[in-house]
Amino acid sequence: MNSVKPRHYCYRVDNLLNGKYYIGKRSCFGDPEKDPYMGSGRNIQRAIKRYGIENFKKTVLAEFDTEEDAYLCEAELVTKD
Repeated sequence: MNSVKPRHYCYRVDNLLNGKYYIGKRSCFGDPEKDPYMGSGRNIQRAIKRYGIENFKKTVLAEFDTEEDAYLCEAELVTKD
């Protein structure tokens, strides 16, 4: 039986060239600070392809005990803008 629990977090990915950013929620089994995941949304994927991964910086905003709490954080941070 696997006793390793997933870690849930909210993150922000900044485009260092144009100042735009992406907010997301992620669950992983390792250290969130070392997780290479940058987002799966169409817009972030398109931007990474256009500008290059080296022009993006991911910041872990908060870690949570539950995935639901991470989703709530993401919902609070995401706006229509």
